[in-house]
Amino acid sequence: MTGLKLAWRSMAAWLRRRGPPLLGRAMVASLAVLVFCLIWRPLALSVTEARQARAAQQAENAQMTALTRAWQALAKLPDRPAPAPAALPALVRARAEALGIDTDGWHLTQEAHGARLVGEAGFDVWLALLADLQTHHAVRVVDVQLEPAGEGRVRADAVFQG
Repeated sequence: MTGLKLAWRSMAAWLRRRGPPLLGRAMVASLAVLVFCLIWRPLALSVTEARQARAAQQAENAQMTALTRAWQALAKLPDRPAPAPAALPALVRARAEALGIDTDGWHLTQEAHGARLVGEAGFDVWLALLADLQTHHAVRVVDVQLEPAGEGRVRADAVFQG
């Protein structure tokens, strides 16, 4: 028993001599770990997130700037008078033929406030026709139903108004 007591006493004496510097070093190391975990790492993560958010905002800003320029360019276009409802069937057929669309199977009829088209065309040329009518002739589609009619083709039932 005395050997064990002696060992404890020698260890206690050693800790009294060496303990405070060791405890100080352990506290400094613990403080460094706490500063890293509680301050440095969250701060670094928030800086990274802020940079990513800034990049996303810059991309959105560039897109909005491009859209603003496009809108301003469209606003500078002169206003075109809308064609009379009676002239719409002939105008739609003429623009379709000018774009190279086969209009033989189309049925264009006059309606009270516009024209109804029922026919089949390639989807791409159908969109080109709509874009041409809207941008160059102030004709818009007020009702449209599209059904697939084969590879890349659609059967359209559309009502146009000027």
